[in-house]
Amino acid sequence: MMRFGLIGLGGIGLVRKSALEQSEACELTAAFDLNQTLLDDLPPHVARFNDADSLLKSDSCDAVII
Repeated sequence: MMRFGLIGLGGIGLVRKSALEQSEACELTAAFDLNQTLLDDLPPHVARFNDADSLLKSDSCDAVII
C-alpha cells in the first residue's frame, strides 16, 4: 500500500483526502495545514505537521500531494 502525505486540507485538499480514504491501494498517513482545526479532524493514525518541510523530511509517507 502506498503511503501519502497531503499538504493542504482545505478546498481541493478535501477532495484529495477523500480520494485517498476511499482507495484500497493508498493510505493517508501524514498531513500539513495551517488550520489546526482541519488537522484535529484527521484520524488518529495520520501524522500531523506544523510545517511542510517537516512533513517532507519525515519518513511517514512514500509520496506527497501538494
